[in-house]
Amino acid sequence: MSDAVARTRWPRRLGRSRNVVTGALIVTLVVLAALFAGAISTHNPRRLDPANRLKPPSAQNYLGTDEFGRDVWSLVVHGSQVSLLVGATTMALTSLGGIVVGLVAGYYRRLDLGSCGSWTVSWPFRRSSWRSRSWRRAAPASGT
Repeated sequence: MSDAVARTRWPRRLGRSRNVVTGALIVTLVVLAALFAGAISTHNPRRLDPANRLKPPSAQNYLGTDEFGRDVWSLVVHGSQVSLLVGATTMALTSLGGIVVGLVAGYYRRLDLGSCGSWTVSWPFRRSSWRSRSWRRAAPASGT
């Protein structure tokens, strides 16, 4: 199989995967909601309205109101902006850090062996630490 054929096949394979399409649709909806938050929110998310506190969902408040009378739909839509900003910043900083570490390790071969060796040695301990913490959470409490 030529390299050009392989490059043109992967988008079709991704498009046939129901999980990929569903995930892409959800991410697209969240990004669009964050971009158009001012247009699709029904109320000002910072405005307090104690008279309308803890109201159930209605035509005016799609998801109801919280304990301060704020519209929950507007809070969720405007909160998606903050979530996407935090996610994008984290992705950019970790990518930049990985690029720097990779460039330094590629340029100085001795550092490459040290960084790979330390990662290889520490990986099993991280996995076992995670397993022991998750096991403790799932175990029933004794003495009650």
